[in-house]
Amino acid sequence: MPCTPNCGTITVTDNRSGKYTFDVDLSSALVIHSVQSGRTRAVGFDLTGVTAIDSGSVTALASSVMFDGFGTYNFAVRCSAVTAGNICNPNGQSPSNDLIFAIDAPSGQHIAVNGFLALDVAQASNTSNTGFASVVVAVVPPPLIGHGLFVLLAVGGVLFGGRLLESLKKHRLHAA
Repeated sequence: MPCTPNCGTITVTDNRSGKYTFDVDLSSALVIHSVQSGRTRAVGFDLTGVTAIDSGSVTALASSVMFDGFGTYNFAVRCSAVTAGNICNPNGQSPSNDLIFAIDAPSGQHIAVNGFLALDVAQASNTSNTGFASVVVAVVPPPLIGHGLFVLLAVGGVLFGGRLLESLKKHRLHAA
């Protein structure tokens, strides 16, 4: 693929409320492919205890789905809307067409080491060239409420303190 070495990012956030948010943000070289008939497999993932699709641009939750060459994933989804060539709408391309959806599943899951997530992708320049991509991702926990402010204040204090110390040293040099 022409996007090597960076084909995009996929961020999975454990919202600590029994929901995981997926944000598929691909480079301009790829788009998400989603065959609307037959097997459901635009995005496959290895969460356990999935009960429903909570929101987003996907539908048709399926279990035990094979992604050729990457094995079987616990669950997969299909895009709700597609354009010509079975390209998802939104297609997953950055910056304004990220494919974002949420899944209901028990929070705090550990991620499998051998390919937590797989995508059915197509080349953006030739959407008849389709295939699969697999990635290992880390689930990002959201910041705990209240801690973000303390971190911001601490970092701001360190930066301000460093600038203040530097200013005082310059002031002392000029005064002497």
